[in-house]
Amino acid sequence: MSVKPNRRDFITLLGGAAVAGPLVARAQQPAKLPRIGFLGLAPASTFATRVEALRTGLRDLGYIEGNNIILEFRWAQTVDELPNLAAEFVRMRVAIIFAPVSTFVAPARQATSTIPIVFASHADPIGLGHVASLARPGGNVTPSHVPALKAVETAGKTLGIELHEFPMRTIEDSEQVFASMTQAQVGGVLVLASPASYSDRGERLGQLALKHRLPGMFGFEENVHAGGLMSYSADILYLYRRSAEYIDKILKGANPAELPVEQASKYKLVINLKTAKALGLDVPPQLLARADEVIE
Repeated sequence: MSVKPNRRDFITLLGGAAVAGPLVARAQQPAKLPRIGFLGLAPASTFATRVEALRTGLRDLGYIEGNNIILEFRWAQTVDELPNLAAEFVRMRVAIIFAPVSTFVAPARQATSTIPIVFASHADPIGLGHVASLARPGGNVTPSHVPALKAVETAGKTLGIELHEFPMRTIEDSEQVFASMTQAQVGGVLVLASPASYSDRGERLGQLALKHRLPGMFGFEENVHAGGLMSYSADILYLYRRSAEYIDKILKGANPAELPVEQASKYKLVINLKTAKALGLDVPPQLLARADEVIE
């Protein structure tokens, strides 16, 4: 079933911005290939499809690794390691730092105010001070849970739903977190998109939600493929491919501070009907009709 849902005004964003001065100097040295520093969270295999999406976007624009561009990957074992890895990119004098999501943007900004930073998705770049405005970001940037939690709390009050927060710093905390939710007898779970919730391609969280019989709404479709009930999010692979266009513009001399942050235009609603049946839930036909993907 593939019926496109109506566009929602979600705030997952795409973009890049920076002072482009250092890039001009590199452009005058054709023998030196521009290096793009990619900040990631280990294991690298988790990001495999997303890295390939970025590479595809770059290839479509004529960039061949080792020929006219170099991708430098650094994989942090924990979020705490990201500042050191970002600082390493600065010492290497990379042309651009690619920080996939807002969690990676913060340490990159701490490391440099001149090297352009491109991100694929961001929950609230203005609210976190990473950009001045969407139209003219300024600075050199094209942790987001605070604004996300505020939005959830506001929605909860509107809907009359009592919310309980169960923090999960790493995926290793997930077993205890789900056990605590079961003990608290919650009726469902909302898992905000974060590096931790995707660190094993979403498998553990999706499986735990099914194991504890908790209907779950997730930020990544991978969680749903692993057993979660449903997800609604921007098309992440599209955002990674689109990021390549920002990299291309910056390398060609565009002023990153003037490149607008784009709001994602492609979203996916994924519903796991197998999980719904296992939990004894009836999914309204109207909701199924709006899903981009139904797992049966």
